[in-house]
Amino acid sequence: PGRPASTAADVISTPNVSRAACGSHDGDGISLLASTRILICISSYDLLQLVHLERLLDLLRDMCEAGALPEVYIYSAEPWERGLREMIADRMHCFRIRKPLPLKLILLPKPVRLNLVNYHRSDMYARLDEFELFVYSEDDIAISTSTVAAFLAEEAELRLCEGEEAWRTHAPAFLRYELNASFAFLNDSNRQRMREVTRVFWEQQRPLTAKLVPSALPSSKYLRITRPHTGAWMATRRQLKWWRSLCRFDKATRRPGRGGQPLLGTQRVWMAGLELFHQRQGRCNIVPVLPLQAYQAFTLHHLSDKNFQRVGRKGRLFRHSASVDLVSALELH
Repeated sequence: PGRPASTAADVISTPNVSRAACGSHDGDGISLLASTRILICISSYDLLQLVHLERLLDLLRDMCEAGALPEVYIYSAEPWERGLREMIADRMHCFRIRKPLPLKLILLPKPVRLNLVNYHRSDMYARLDEFELFVYSEDDIAISTSTVAAFLAEEAELRLCEGEEAWRTHAPAFLRYELNASFAFLNDSNRQRMREVTRVFWEQQRPLTAKLVPSALPSSKYLRITRPHTGAWMATRRQLKWWRSLCRFDKATRRPGRGGQPLLGTQRVWMAGLELFHQRQGRCNIVPVLPLQAYQAFTLHHLSDKNFQRVGRKGRLFRHSASVDLVSALELH
């Protein structure tokens, strides 16, 4: 495929990165999100994780207060009662623009099941020229204002500082973490146990040097992520245009393999990152990279805080582990 043509519409009011300033991260004091139009598509099959979805929506509202112009699509197979719709609309009120964020609930039939995750793709491309940034997320991933600002800055720096070819084959990506405790058990009688609670990167297995490896980019400022599923991804308009040309990313596809839990995971896992980033069976073979200097801005809280308990169990992550010793945030640092 040919190189995507650059247009005036691809130039967005996000970081003014020059080659002389590559890697400096010195800013001019102007919000990276000022007037940036963002389309956020969230897969939320039912209301089982409403408490996490509400937290995510709170974070999206904060983007508006920071200067961005977000619009939200929620894909669900369970109707929302009137009271819930009204409560969410009130909560999404952005004081900067003096009205709620635009939010559209897209109801799909229950038999769609895990294929519900496919529907965002056509909506993103249908509105490609209306937004500068596109976000896909499951309903229990914390996408913060800082996360979005970091992605915009690093996507621009990757293109301008590493070069067009590097930008075409790589993209900034994320790591997920959880808190290693259920707060339901905490009360005044055992509150000292809060000292034991920390962030754990349960999907990263030791040795870390084998899972987060130096990228092939010449600047040596990136790590390549070998486990690229994070329940969310982001793309600028120019990235979506390029991926459409590269691998028909505008068309949702079925994940490879058979059975309910194939080697690469379910359709949900496929659409949340593996389709884009998997280096053997992915469609696009984009290399996911983590900027070393700003890596903490590329860590996402998996709000359900439950998967870390699966590590080492039969049929779960790292099923052959003799013991469970999770990688903490401090160790990763």
